[in-house]
Amino acid sequence: MAGRNKGRMRLSIRLALLVFLVEAIILGFFAIIVYLYCRYAFLENFDFALQANAESLATLVEYDSEDGMELEFADEVMRRFSREKRPDLFAVMLDNGKLLEKSRFLEQLPPFVHDQSNKMYFQDFTNNGHPYRGILLPVSRQVDENPEQKFLIRVLFASSTHQLDENLEGIEIFLAWFFGAGLLLSGLLAGLVSWRGLAPLRRLARETANINEESLSQRLPVDYLPRDLIPVASAVNDLLERLEKAFEREKRFSSDAAHELRTPVTTLKSGIQAALLTSPDREEDRRVLGDLLTDVERLEALCDSLLILSREETVKRESRMILKDWIHEIRNAMQSLQKAAQKNEMRISAHFPENPPENLFIIADTISTRRIAMNLIDNAIRHCPEGSEIRIEIILNESDACLAVKDNGSGVNKEDEPYLFQRFFRADKSRTRATGGFGLGLAISKSLARMHGGDISYQPINPHGSEFKWRCFMEGKHPAVNE
Repeated sequence: MAGRNKGRMRLSIRLALLVFLVEAIILGFFAIIVYLYCRYAFLENFDFALQANAESLATLVEYDSEDGMELEFADEVMRRFSREKRPDLFAVMLDNGKLLEKSRFLEQLPPFVHDQSNKMYFQDFTNNGHPYRGILLPVSRQVDENPEQKFLIRVLFASSTHQLDENLEGIEIFLAWFFGAGLLLSGLLAGLVSWRGLAPLRRLARETANINEESLSQRLPVDYLPRDLIPVASAVNDLLERLEKAFEREKRFSSDAAHELRTPVTTLKSGIQAALLTSPDREEDRRVLGDLLTDVERLEALCDSLLILSREETVKRESRMILKDWIHEIRNAMQSLQKAAQKNEMRISAHFPENPPENLFIIADTISTRRIAMNLIDNAIRHCPEGSEIRIEIILNESDACLAVKDNGSGVNKEDEPYLFQRFFRADKSRTRATGGFGLGLAISKSLARMHGGDISYQPINPHGSEFKWRCFMEGKHPAVNE
């Protein structure tokens, strides 16, 4: 187990890495959003300046009736187009595509200026190995001599994006440093948060580790826990409560078993001692040996019952038997107890299906069926007064079958009902262990029934009497139910 856990990552580290990853994603997303917003804002301002310059350039185009259209540049305007290092570029074209004028540093017109759709365009291109961004602006102008006459020109104005790229690069460097510093701080904060956040869980683990078999009554406090850990502590407390009850049951079982075994063992010891002290007598020896044999048989029956309880409760069997065979075993169990019932002047009546279907199977086995049926019938015989009637019924439902054992005896006291299926419990305190059994029959029957997925229940009968019902599941459907 230690070797298997050695390769596993600690929960605090996993949480720290998860928090760190989430923070890294948030920081990266934030950095990308900031960069895209700055780029959008810079480009918007850059394009606004391009459009303003293109419109200003268009105002310099004049129409002369003799010379046609021409550009009138002032000296300060020409200087910005004459810079040798990344100068501004322009070109003015007529509507028919004829070039009216262009700056001398414009090597060739970019491809997008040949578009004839007369729409405004912004486009990036390269001139003399330098990146530029330009605008193609269609402008309608009026002839001064004839205001109703108009002419259309297209103006290209472009500026170098060198400064824009440097500004964006500066923002990228800033965001990279910001992202790195944010990751470092996020890692520290993630470790601190995971360590502090898991402090209640570590405390809960320490308090749980302090609980052992001697302190099962101790419970984990939930007052200091965060709301998410309260269900965990409550589940552990419930588990401790069940363990405490289980330990108490096992201690009580061990004590009761030792007490029950002590009686026949003491009787055997006394009988053997008496036989050794008395003079040999054939008839007396036979009587003593008969009594000893009876005690040994009771001791053997008790040991068998204890072994059944210790084995069967931990095993779940997947066995089944034909319905007819199940009914047959119950009938045999009833017949084997007829003499005991007649000895107490009791009458047993059976109400079984006359023609049970062939295609039905009961989830049980032969040994368990015989023992459960005998225990339930024997329990009725032991606890009913003379002259009582015991009624045995088999009821077939859609998905289960029930064996009901009813009697018209005095019934079970209300305060004894919760303890009927506990080990070594005897409702009739006046009975001795020699006549009243060990108090294991109902406990064994319930254990065997649950082993096959069924159960045994008790229900009082008005005005007096008892009914024990064994419910077990079937495979297939009873034809009478489907009608």
